[in-house]
Amino acid sequence: MELEKNRIVYGSSNLCFVSGGVVPLRLRCSSGRQLAVGRRRCSVQLSAETIDDEQRDTDSRTAKWKAEGDFALKAAFANIAAGLLIPALAASYQAGSLEEFITLMSTRYVSHYELLALLLAFGTAHSGLASLRATVTEVIGERLYRVGFAFVSIPWAVLNIGFFIAHRYDGMQLWRIQGVPGAPEAVWISAALSFYLLYPATFNLLEIAAVQKPTFRIYETGIMRITRHPQLWGQVLWCICHSAWIGTTMPLVASAGLLAHHFLGAWNGDRRLRLKYGKEWEEYAERTSLLPFEAVLDGRQKLDIREFLKPAYIGVTAFILGLSKAHPIMLRAKEIIPF
Repeated sequence: MELEKNRIVYGSSNLCFVSGGVVPLRLRCSSGRQLAVGRRRCSVQLSAETIDDEQRDTDSRTAKWKAEGDFALKAAFANIAAGLLIPALAASYQAGSLEEFITLMSTRYVSHYELLALLLAFGTAHSGLASLRATVTEVIGERLYRVGFAFVSIPWAVLNIGFFIAHRYDGMQLWRIQGVPGAPEAVWISAALSFYLLYPATFNLLEIAAVQKPTFRIYETGIMRITRHPQLWGQVLWCICHSAWIGTTMPLVASAGLLAHHFLGAWNGDRRLRLKYGKEWEEYAERTSLLPFEAVLDGRQKLDIREFLKPAYIGVTAFILGLSKAHPIMLRAKEIIPF
């Protein structure tokens, strides 16, 4: 039922709570038929203005996560464009003629586009399987899906990493920071921090290994309070420090391809979760943020250091230290594997 003159009514015709004290009531049902006319002594509870304010606040929060989705999609396409243009711009800068430009594009910069093709294949396999998750798990179950996902994704990832390492100095040298005081330490620390964001799923290592029966949860603790897409921003940090250290056009192109994949994954992931969980996900998105620390700074989230004191961080730290030790061997990929 509704009350004429935009007043809000709670309860029945015998007990109501209206904005204002003594007011004329004209209660109507949804069909518009008048049910009662008279005067009631009512308690002041909630004004229409308060309802409007709350609705505007809800609309604002809803608009925020919708805007975040638009931003992620635009960022993905911007990175795709950057990845395609960087080699051409570098070649045009170096070339003195059209013939020389074509020669550079077909020799020095061809590996840039080969890497983009590999990243596209990886992204298609990775994101394609993720999009089919609901359908596939109904047939084979969650555990087999995760095992199959790993068997498809990991070889493609290894191939991309190996190709990048072998061709990391291809293209044009833009800068060198190896001799800058503090640069090696800053790059190492940034790369290490990126893995704490890149692997938030290691908070449940048994589940990742498919040893424990997998269950899906929407987490809202620890790193998820900072951003609901920590892997995206871990990749951003990784790309920044590696591009800064190597200094050629190749890591810039690799970064563009990787970030296009991650931004598109953030958009598609939010879209799929909203379709699956509806209002529950929307409320979660309203309490979290795509941009790091945004939800913390505007009061939607509050960090709790105890949520970061988890055994899984020991595993991530061990992985980082092991990877650091193995890094010199990884850099010899071109000697080991003929890319």
